Amino acid sequence: MERLKGIGHRIIEEVPQILEAWERLPKEEPWYSLPREYLLDHLPEVIRRVVHAALIEPGSREALKKVVEGGAENGRHRLDVGFPDTVLFTEYHLLRIALWEHLRNYYASDANQTEAILRIESVSTVAMMAALRGYHREVFESRDEWPETLEGLTDEWHDTLQRRFHE
Repeated sequence: MERLKGIGHRIIEEVPQILEAWERLPKEEPWYSLPREYLLDHLPEVIRRVVHAALIEPGSREALKKVVEGGAENGRHRLDVGFPDTVLFTEYHLLRIALWEHLRNYYASDANQTEAILRIESVSTVAMMAALRGYHREVFESRDEWPETLEGLTDEWHDTLQRRFHE
């Protein structure tokens, strides 16, 4: 577990390199295009929270809650600037590819690379689900299900990740 924490701390320091890869991917693979006015505003913090919850404090409900809150903020911001919700799928897919690429390139010799990738992938899924909820927050509010929907997402995934990685 300490090796994963070390990888996590290094990845957090390497967020600028991950963002460079993230920005490069749509140029190399144009089917991953994003709106021209796309902003990286929340993405660095989303990456930090995902890596923290996946590798530095795996099993921490509070760390996972921060992922959910950050994802929801990100989704809400995408709505506020007028992007369609489909942008979230592209954004998080690119994030996963950039993180996989980074881990493959910089941690290929680390025996914990595969576990780190799987944990990051799992927590990234939670962030994307939270982003979709944040984007559609008004629907949840109209049904009096906000912020309970975020609490439910946190609880469900906390239990799932506990079983998946701590058995």
